Amino acid sequence: MKQIESLKGKSVAIVGMGKSWFDYNLAKSHGVHFDEVWAINGVASVIYHDRVFMMDPASRFLDTDNAGTQTGVARQFLKTNKKPILTCQLDKRVKHLELFPLKEIALELGYCYFNNTVAYAVAYAIWKKVKQISLYGIDYTYKNVSMAESGRACVEFWCAIAATKGIKL
Repeated sequence: MKQIESLKGKSVAIVGMGKSWFDYNLAKSHGVHFDEVWAINGVASVIYHDRVFMMDPASRFLDTDNAGTQTGVARQFLKTNKKPILTCQLDKRVKHLELFPLKEIALELGYCYFNNTVAYAVAYAIWKKVKQISLYGIDYTYKNVSMAESGRACVEFWCAIAATKGIKL
């Protein structure tokens, strides 16, 4: 899949790490088409994607073990990735990092409410004026991890903004 410069009127799949990311694989195996596929964090190490959203700085993965079980896969992925990675901080050790256009998006969309990577990806899709956003693995229900739920409302907020703009979810 060739990366599309203008995403206006296109469809994107945003694939996160929740269990429903398997539904993405099922959809693809049944012929569902997406103009672009966006991976959230470590999912980029296991699926074909056009862009990655990783709002933690690369140094979190390269210099510490703070990402737990994701640390190793992220280190490997950051070395080999050849697709754009939208992030919060550039790092000379990692090619293809791009700063997330936070100021531009906040000014154009009128909101700056972000507390997780998926919310940034949904806002980016709105800003790019896509026609459809399909969410996979965006579950926010992880066993024994209460912090996982904290991002749900933020993503729901951006999904509501998308819906008000006529974007199909």
